Formats: sequence, C-alpha cells, structure tokens
Amino acid sequence: MLVTILGWVLVVMGTLYLLKPEALRKRMQRQGLKKIRHYLFLLTALVSMLFIGAAVNLPGIWGAILLILGIIGVIKAFFFLKAKAAEKLLNWFFTMPLSILRAGGCLYILLGLSLLLRR
Repeated sequence: MLVTILGWVLVVMGTLYLLKPEALRKRMQRQGLKKIRHYLFLLTALVSMLFIGAAVNLPGIWGAILLILGIIGVIKAFFFLKAKAAEKLLNWFFTMPLSILRAGGCLYILLGLSLLLRR
C-alpha cells in the first residue's frame, strides 16, 4: 500500500514539474524562507519515511535503493531546518534552468510508474 501511495505521489509531482515548472518556482519565491524551510523538512521527512516503508515491501535491489534513499533523506531533512542549508537549496532551485526541472519531472514520473507497475 505504501508503495502505491509513493508511486502516485511521484507521478503527480512529476506531472506538475513537467507541465508548470515556472509557476511552481514563482509560488515558492513568494512564500517566506521560514515557511518554505518547514515545508522542506516535512516533505523530505515524509518522502523519506515512505521510501523506507516501501523498501520493506520490495525485494532485491529496488528495496535496498529505496532504503538507502530513505535514510539519506531523513538525515537531510534535519539539515533543512538550518537557515543556511535551506537558503542554499532555494537559491540553487531558483537559478536552475526550466529544462532541468522538466527532466526532473520526467524522472519523477518514471520512478513513480516503476513503483506502480512493480507488482
């Protein structure tokens, strides 16, 4: 069940990044840094926990990859609470070309579909 939820979350996020990357970037710029920092922490912690939960259900190399990504994500989530780490990440995100955001959206969709079709 967690694998299915994670797959759908990745497909929806990838579709949003593929279709409207500039709108998502502008929306993030309008919000305050403190608010975005908390969102980054919550999102990273949630996705990391979903990765770890999905890794339990997947055998083989996919389970190991998701477990490693989940552990790294939990560690990175706590770095987002620091102002400098969040500020660096947001500055990097705001200066990124749209083609890279769209390519990331495609990767999200592919990863989500691979999780959904993995049964």
